[in-house]
Amino acid sequence: MKKYTVLLAIVFWLSVVCVFAQKSRTQNIKTPEEFLQEIGPNKVLKLKSEKFNFSALGYRSSNAHITVNKTNQGLFIEIKDVDNLTIEGDVGVTVKITSDSRQIPVLSFVNCKNLVLENLEVGYSPGNTPAKGSLLYFQNIETLKIRNVALRGEAGQALDLNAVRDANLECISISGCTQGMMTLRNCSNLNIKSSHFYNNHRFDLINIFDSEKINLEQCRIDFNYTGTGAEYDSYALINAPLSPGATGPVVFLKKCTIEENFLQFFCRTSAALVREDCKLDNNLIIKGYSSNP
Repeated sequence: MKKYTVLLAIVFWLSVVCVFAQKSRTQNIKTPEEFLQEIGPNKVLKLKSEKFNFSALGYRSSNAHITVNKTNQGLFIEIKDVDNLTIEGDVGVTVKITSDSRQIPVLSFVNCKNLVLENLEVGYSPGNTPAKGSLLYFQNIETLKIRNVALRGEAGQALDLNAVRDANLECISISGCTQGMMTLRNCSNLNIKSSHFYNNHRFDLINIFDSEKINLEQCRIDFNYTGTGAEYDSYALINAPLSPGATGPVVFLKKCTIEENFLQFFCRTSAALVREDCKLDNNLIIKGYSSNP
């Protein structure tokens, strides 16, 4: 009985220590300056304000995990060499992360592990020039989670992922992008689930190069279009060419709803794509299912 009591006491105090550790590593963030200052490993940054615009920041930072460069296109912010970092909007607050620099990413992440972005809205500020950048850029990331994140309009594209392994994107939305939706390079085991992609246009919309095990499940893809309908336009919803020597599929669509899209082709390479229990309805595909076998 005594041993049992001691064991219960140990378990209790361990749980107290874990709760305290969790609270101690959580930082409440109210300004862009605080955001850059607190970036680091083993932290949860809880964003408390409705809007974070990084364009007005100074371009020097003493944080070793932040590179801030002032370019002709605007302020470039790179978060680097960080493990176990969570950036999340506070519950009940619509947290918008924006930038006036419409030619470069709003945020870039390089050489990170166990990275989480949650409960956010990311977009460019309104402007007179077309946006050509990617809203979020990731390079050499191991274990990435993006959940309940809205990537909004006038972006060149929403996501640019290079060498990202083991990623889960759930309940995200992408809309209003003018250069396609996303580009994936050298990625593996990337799962996109319960997400909505709509009102995006021009060029190939989903680009996947030298990657494997790219899964889209229970996603809705509607009211997007490729090209302008001109005779020479030859763009597709999914551009996933097979790497040299590869024979198997790269992209797996499961239980997705794909409707009301205007496309030249559904995909570029039919052998790279597998569909399972998907609904395709009212799409105008003017040149055929695939431009390549």
